Amino acid sequence: TEEGTRPQKKIFPIVLKDSTLDKLRNSVAHGQQHTLIGKTQGPSPSQFELNEWGREELHESFIDIISKGQGFFEAHFSSPLGKQFTLSHAEYKFNNRNVMFAEWTPHFEPEGDNAASTLQYPLWAQIKGLPRFLRTEDFLREVISQFATVVYVEDSDSYRARTLGLRVRIIPTNVSELPDTLHIPKIDGDGGVYHDIVYTGSPDECERCHKKDHTVKYCKVPKKSFRRDRETRQR
Repeated sequence: TEEGTRPQKKIFPIVLKDSTLDKLRNSVAHGQQHTLIGKTQGPSPSQFELNEWGREELHESFIDIISKGQGFFEAHFSSPLGKQFTLSHAEYKFNNRNVMFAEWTPHFEPEGDNAASTLQYPLWAQIKGLPRFLRTEDFLREVISQFATVVYVEDSDSYRARTLGLRVRIIPTNVSELPDTLHIPKIDGDGGVYHDIVYTGSPDECERCHKKDHTVKYCKVPKKSFRRDRETRQR
């Protein structure tokens, strides 16, 4: 090679048998139905500690946890119901530290750049200003499933749901492409009505004001002011 140029890599293309591809696809499909990726805040717990925690806190179909490093781990369930149940619950704690769960992907690498940002974390979605007759699970599932995977619709009997409306637990394909406003057709006439949709529960948002440009440590909203505002909205 000429001075200053790098030697060209020798690349050998691999061809897999159809039977091998079928086995791999089946394995990935099983993983997508029965496995989640979890992330703990702070120092990584041991695999033994995580498994003890999983048996105490996770769904009864929980099998085991395999540590992946950098605070990440895989949680395995014997039933898809265990995965769905885990994603539908917003808060998990390990020794008072937050634990986040995301959809499993076979190509996830904890050591990769921006590893956490490549995962599909569940969010809460809430359509603002819906009339009461549209605040049903069937209606919300039909509307929101058009742009995200619906995991769970909040129980309508909860105090928060009765006063502020139902929230929907979703898995977005791409957070940056989620709509800010929905145009919902009128039931009794032509045209439609615009409704803003709000998303909360992102791992990179401020827990106090829900904005994504800072954490709660650097939030400029006074804690007392935020608490008064929340109490006023709940009355």
